[in-house]
Amino acid sequence: MKAKTKRNLKLNLLLLGAFALLFLAIYVGAKWRYNVSYPMPYKTIIEQIAPEHGLEPELVNAIMLVESACKPQAVSEKGAVGLMQLMPETAQWVAQKSGISDYAEQRLTEPEMNIKLACCYLEYLYNRFSDTRTVLAAYNGGEGNVAGWIREEGGEVGKTPVKNIHFAETRYYVSRVEEAYENYRYRYHHS
Repeated sequence: MKAKTKRNLKLNLLLLGAFALLFLAIYVGAKWRYNVSYPMPYKTIIEQIAPEHGLEPELVNAIMLVESACKPQAVSEKGAVGLMQLMPETAQWVAQKSGISDYAEQRLTEPEMNIKLACCYLEYLYNRFSDTRTVLAAYNGGEGNVAGWIREEGGEVGKTPVKNIHFAETRYYVSRVEEAYENYRYRYHHS
């Protein structure tokens, strides 16, 4: 009887150990997935600049991921440049409006300059529009278009969030950023 009890005990310990290893593998795998799927290569820069403009670092990371896959040399078909995919004309306007005197178009591929300009622009959009979804739509689809959509809906620009994003590309963009934002929030709070 004692041999059977010892054998059952060993079997139970082996099963418990196997379950513990399986749980650990799942946990490490999930953490690895977040690290790979939601990278933060410019976390220090973002955490310094974003709060200066009333922005959450998680949101800035999400926009960067969707815009450029965190590639500072990225250039879109339309000519948007850098991590946050700023159009050179917009970047120049933001630099002038924000008093950034050391701006030059060739600096748009520099992570710190690109993030700083984008954060200034996002702050401007938040001051113009009322909520994150509308700000994201304006960042991607243009603030003039968003203002027009709000007026078409009978709302007041700056006080009414956009309900109907007319551009399919912008609707898709907003949903991707919102998803990435939620995942970055999880990653920031569970790292």
